[in-house]
Amino acid sequence: MKKLIKVYGMCVAALVIAWSCGGEVQPPTLHDTDKTLISKMTVADFKAAFWQEGTADYSREIKSTDGRSILMEGVVLATDVPRLGWVVIGDASGALSWEISPASDASKYAVGQKVEVSPGGLMAGRRATVFMIGKGDALSPLGSAERGAVLKLIGEPDASQASAIAMPLSHLDADDALLRWQSRLVRLDYVSFDGRDGDDYILREANGATITMSLPDDDAFDWDASAIAGIGSVTGIVSTVAENGARVWRVYPRCGDDIEGFSRPVSDGPDNPDAPEGPDTPEPPSEPDNCADFSTLNGGSNATGYAGTYTTVRGWTARYCAVASGGEEDSPSQNIFTFMGDASVRGPVLNGRIGGLGSLVSPVLSDGISRLEFSYGFPFEERRAGFTVNIRQDGAVVLSTSVTVDNIQSRHAYGFSWDVECQGDFVIEILNNGLTASSGDKDRLAVWNLTWTPAP
Repeated sequence: MKKLIKVYGMCVAALVIAWSCGGEVQPPTLHDTDKTLISKMTVADFKAAFWQEGTADYSREIKSTDGRSILMEGVVLATDVPRLGWVVIGDASGALSWEISPASDASKYAVGQKVEVSPGGLMAGRRATVFMIGKGDALSPLGSAERGAVLKLIGEPDASQASAIAMPLSHLDADDALLRWQSRLVRLDYVSFDGRDGDDYILREANGATITMSLPDDDAFDWDASAIAGIGSVTGIVSTVAENGARVWRVYPRCGDDIEGFSRPVSDGPDNPDAPEGPDTPEPPSEPDNCADFSTLNGGSNATGYAGTYTTVRGWTARYCAVASGGEEDSPSQNIFTFMGDASVRGPVLNGRIGGLGSLVSPVLSDGISRLEFSYGFPFEERRAGFTVNIRQDGAVVLSTSVTVDNIQSRHAYGFSWDVECQGDFVIEILNNGLTASSGDKDRLAVWNLTWTPAP
């Protein structure tokens, strides 16, 4: 998502809040604006600054320090979810929830509306498991006066600016999941319905991971609730609720169009005029723009040899690789493995053979990158393996990290995530390190569900 940058006075310096190789956070740039110093922050950096670990509710005053006034820029991602009167605002790094008073005023903030946020004087903290901005220690809803002081609307709404991030449910198991994912607009692909929980629905990934889908309490929400068969995708705000003393994740679609690809169940009886013609499981949705299109490797078919080179439709190239997929049961001779998910999930398997080390290289990607994530695992019996991930610009490696896995658990889905700071065009490269130094096919590394977050 491209950010709108407003020029203040004669000179505005760009904000640089970046993770260095050592993981240190650089201080924010100060902007001289009519003798007022402004500290521009991304949403993720703001949340990190006011975040408090634990489960208890808390609030902290958003103070200006040494004359600095905090400023964030973002876009409206949703209104009236997770609850009526709530507005969710985010940028490429994260998202924040607000409660509006009266609740009906939430409709004044259209999805895709760009905003500038100056939250000084308000409170930030956790209320009923959700990190949010509000008024007073109770993080109360913002009335018209408070909103006028802290929220400035920029231009006309453009719903295309409120784009969702493809996210496998495994990302919600990470230690920093609450800080990083709560209130974000995500897309859950290749999910199926797995029953009801009262008024809510259970979504299941092929690997067994589940999440509850809660629909808005809104008569205008238009969705054919009978379309719960087959495979589809759900877009929505992902957040948490307290349930039986625990904090659990839920996804909240904004409208019926956020639920795609499902069909009605087919009756066993001979007379069923509502049954759709043809198969009851539709084609899975295509990968979004920030997701590698591994489903098109080798024309959408598996490959068992490791001497091949395969290129996806969008230009991802896998060398010295096989191609594997998920499925209902393991079939190693066909490179089908249940730990990768269902049959719609596909990915390269990078060989670790010396003289033929596997690699995966993206096409040139644009708009920078702030986070890279993918699933990986080892389909065959291995003891120790490793890989290197590089970010290249103009052919040169500008960022690099390596992963070594000892005591490998075969056919287990691992998760990789990496926060980076890279602007402009770039290339992602994943290399098998061949730690076993074998002349045979060893250290075989499967990669799938690769996504990235554009730079803010």
